[in-house]
Amino acid sequence: MVKILSHYTIVMEHLHHKKYILYVFLATTAFFGWFVSDYEASLVSKYNPLILILIDAIATLLVLAIGLPIYYKGDTTAIRKQVQQLSLKEALSFLGLGVAGVAFGAFGTLLLAHHGVSYYKSSNDMIDLLVGIVGVFIFTRKELSWRKKLGVVLMGLAAYLFV
Repeated sequence: MVKILSHYTIVMEHLHHKKYILYVFLATTAFFGWFVSDYEASLVSKYNPLILILIDAIATLLVLAIGLPIYYKGDTTAIRKQVQQLSLKEALSFLGLGVAGVAFGAFGTLLLAHHGVSYYKSSNDMIDLLVGIVGVFIFTRKELSWRKKLGVVLMGLAAYLFV
């Protein structure tokens, strides 16, 4: 078992440094997001969104219960040390962000059921793009050439026309 974990860790350390893995990951999660939204929209008409979130939380706990020991090569003391290094303020802020994420997820699931997958996802993607454009201008203003600024403006116009 330790030998398998060691090989897995070596492969993962090698893969996560490659740029193409990032692009494959982003494309895969984008397609997966459409599939999940469509599936959630069908389930939310039958079940309460909170029940679906509960099932999602249980799945997350299972993944963590399996993934953390693999990542830390079975060293549970390393996991405990990482958790103990968090200050109370950091732990509370992470808990707060988690609660906010669940609340927004529940509200988003309700909106998804009401507005439909296509409108929900396309609006979400375009708003993400527009907010990203604003973020680019705010945080990288000095590093942008006039061509890059023009490209960002054109992306924003395209997003506006698409929605």
